[in-house]
Amino acid sequence: MLDVLLSLQRAAGAGLASSAALTIGAGVSALGTDNSQVQLDGLRLLTTCMEMMDSADVLPHLGPVVEHVSVCCAGEWYRLVAEALRTAGRLALVLRPMTEDGSAFRDDVPPPAAAVVNRLFDAVLPRLREVDIDQEVKESAITASGLLLACMGDLKAGAVDEILPILEERLDNEVTRTATLRALTFASTSPAALPLQKHVPAVLQKVAALLRQKSRQVRQSSLAALDALLSRYADASVAEGLRSVLESTATMVDATDAYLAQLALRVAVDALRSGKAAVAHVETHILPRALVLAASPLVQGSALRSLRTFFETAVEMGGEGKFAPRALADGIVAQAIAVSAGSAGGGSAGAAASGAGGDVADDGEQAGSLKSQALSNSARCLASVVKAGKKEAKPILSQFAADADALASGGGGGATHAQLLSLTALGECGANG
Repeated sequence: MLDVLLSLQRAAGAGLASSAALTIGAGVSALGTDNSQVQLDGLRLLTTCMEMMDSADVLPHLGPVVEHVSVCCAGEWYRLVAEALRTAGRLALVLRPMTEDGSAFRDDVPPPAAAVVNRLFDAVLPRLREVDIDQEVKESAITASGLLLACMGDLKAGAVDEILPILEERLDNEVTRTATLRALTFASTSPAALPLQKHVPAVLQKVAALLRQKSRQVRQSSLAALDALLSRYADASVAEGLRSVLESTATMVDATDAYLAQLALRVAVDALRSGKAAVAHVETHILPRALVLAASPLVQGSALRSLRTFFETAVEMGGEGKFAPRALADGIVAQAIAVSAGSAGGGSAGAAASGAGGDVADDGEQAGSLKSQALSNSARCLASVVKAGKKEAKPILSQFAADADALASGGGGGATHAQLLSLTALGECGANG
């Protein structure tokens, strides 16, 4: 029976809202039995209901669901406990749902939800504190605590100060790091005004240190957590620790992994927006790699958008020294010319060594395509600098126009890399308005 209801719920999704009383009631009844396997099946059914049903369909059945789930969290069978913790986490999202972008809660806290906040925290926290328990239970407890903080941390006095130190400790454990980083990201991006500030400096240092790990998953989760923490909680209290954070983050700004580079650039943007104290560190550690990235043909899509946002923010928040519009533009141009000249030299040498043939033509076409993409990327970054620089960027536009005029006038020589880049950048500036 439970298997049938579970299959129907997965297939129909929100379409079974009219039968919520039957479906949820069957799950609750299963939890009231003495059979552990039946209880596990009931929890799986309830978890699926929480994922697919609207909050309004669940609230009428909230009391018995929370009570039975809490009892299961204190059980002995590790699989049952882990599933109960997952259900508790899903309950948090159902009881106080967020908008699609996660920037706000959809509604005020309904009275039934407010009444069970303490019960849910009391069910999850004992499992979070335990150390010598099954790995699946550890991860489920960490995830559930992150979701409870994100959705209800402002409704439970002392919840942040009780949970954050435990999560900080879990970062030291290799097997719980990824789950803990996700939990920290949940809590940091919560629409609730959570008092995380006093914990942020220490957490930032621990998370930044994880960027040296070999595991790509750990590095990706670490960057996501840093982005979440700095975007909401970066102020004077974290300024002192930003140097080590950005030093570790800089190693991720590399074209060999565009997604990690995108996340790292978002961290750098967060740091720039935190205040003047971060500008020098970003200039030292991030800028040189960002200039190299701007001339890479491998950067496209969201990674390129993050790179352009970085240059725009650097001008807006820095605006002087190496972050002055003209200095940034000169840096982008110099790097683009160096890369283009190197590509051209490499292509000529390869053609001379290989002789005539179809493969050489294909290689030349591919090299030309890469060179064109690199030129386009640099031009788009220049357009972002001009856009952010406003009046201060007029000399840059004048230089682009002069190079374009020189290219149009010809004179018998071929176009230089600088002239081609200036012409392309002018087009991008026009497209950007």
